[in-house]
Amino acid sequence: MLPYEVLCLFFLICLLTISSTHQTCQAVQEFAERDYMDHQQFRRIFDELDKDCIKEHPPLPQYTSATLQKLQVVFSHYYITVLGNLVALGNVMCICTILVLNSEKSTAERDNYVLEV
Repeated sequence: MLPYEVLCLFFLICLLTISSTHQTCQAVQEFAERDYMDHQQFRRIFDELDKDCIKEHPPLPQYTSATLQKLQVVFSHYYITVLGNLVALGNVMCICTILVLNSEKSTAERDNYVLEV
């Protein structure tokens, strides 16, 4: 992208971002007078844009059904998240094991049934 297009993009971000600060728009206008933008200037603008980001999870929805409320409590528990991460880790380890075992074989010797190809 040309520097002019980059600056137009920053102006558009300033105009469309509801939470953008006046200081961010001033920083963009300051760099609009130049033909280029170095790494530090670029970083400063994005740091300004990133200040207002929400760093917390949105609240859980509230259900009227007692069954749905109980399911929500059970499945939003921390241990369920840990269990899901362990299952994902096990899947990655199984895939890596199959790939390593098949990498030592020639193409004719590979068991394509295991790979389900």
